[in-house]
Amino acid sequence: MMNQIIALSFVSLVMITGTNVFAQAVTVQQPAFGVSSLGTTVSVPDRGEAYLGGVKSARQSAGRSNLHPFSGRYSSDRSASSFVVRPYIHDLRAMDEMILNDAEYGTNYSAAYTKSPLEDATAYGMSRQYAGDRSQLLREQPAATAASTMESSSRYEYEGRLADKYFALGKQAEAKGRRGVAQLHFRMAAKYGHVDAERSLAAATTTQAAED
Repeated sequence: MMNQIIALSFVSLVMITGTNVFAQAVTVQQPAFGVSSLGTTVSVPDRGEAYLGGVKSARQSAGRSNLHPFSGRYSSDRSASSFVVRPYIHDLRAMDEMILNDAEYGTNYSAAYTKSPLEDATAYGMSRQYAGDRSQLLREQPAATAASTMESSSRYEYEGRLADKYFALGKQAEAKGRRGVAQLHFRMAAKYGHVDAERSLAAATTTQAAED
């Protein structure tokens, strides 16, 4: 009788021990949130990049219970943060000119150059600059043409051509009955000192006041 009791106890102990050994470990991963800040002053060109530094940390821990050799827990924690500066200067003047140049074609400015991309060199240049691809634009233009333009055209002459161009676009829009678009072109022409554009704006203001 005593031998049977000892045998049953031994079997029960083996079964319980076996259950603990083959049990699956539970892994719990909790999210962690942190805030890092850096106070400094750097000089970075437009659309450039500067790496200011970073912080990396790691932590590991392990524990084991004396009650059972197979029980225990393990945890690890790794984190990394870096500080990078990427400035992007928005040229609002170029954006305004691009929008005005594309007013005749709608909001999708790329459709304006479906037939001939270089039909309007100024509008095409402004659009490409707005897209951030100045180097590609310079490669597409012949080197001789770009050099002669820079040597022969002063800033005053360049602005005069822009004023005449915007005034002509305004007259075309006015002839089509698109007074809102015409006034936008007249404002750009007046910005470059076009006298007739200023008169057209004054006349449009007087007409609108009389209608109201």
